[in-house]
Amino acid sequence: NTAYNIYAYYPYANQADGPKEVLYSVNEDQSTSKDYYKSDFLRAYAESVKKTSKPVELTFNHLMSKILLTITPDDTFEGDEFDNATKVVKIGNVPYTGIINLADGTVTGKETNTKTITASAGEDNTFSAIVFPLNATDVKFSIEIGGKSYSATLPSASFTIM
Repeated sequence: NTAYNIYAYYPYANQADGPKEVLYSVNEDQSTSKDYYKSDFLRAYAESVKKTSKPVELTFNHLMSKILLTITPDDTFEGDEFDNATKVVKIGNVPYTGIINLADGTVTGKETNTKTITASAGEDNTFSAIVFPLNATDVKFSIEIGGKSYSATLPSASFTIM
């Protein structure tokens, strides 16, 4: 008759003592889909589950934030120059590490720990990166298009859970 609380998370980290808190960091280089998706953190929880022979349904929720950036050309590009150019997006001074409480789903970041993250390229000149859901100041965007560099700074940002 004992009831149990069940939690599951991805990506899994084998910790023998059954952690309630996990120290987690997103990948600095998220340019490949593999490293981008490994940066996300998913958690599911079921409370007061009693012994049963039926599967326990778990719904996973994202606990990280997602930055989505779309690049559009201005009139300095001619013809297909923009479409054919190699593009790299880096987002600097963003939170990348913290502690995730598996029992209650809270995320506590280490705001002093920031890095520059290389974003993942998607379709239609859209780039995305996964960061910790925290407030940040002086977020720096560095964009390279065909060997030309562009940059901008966002004075403050509030990253929330997706």
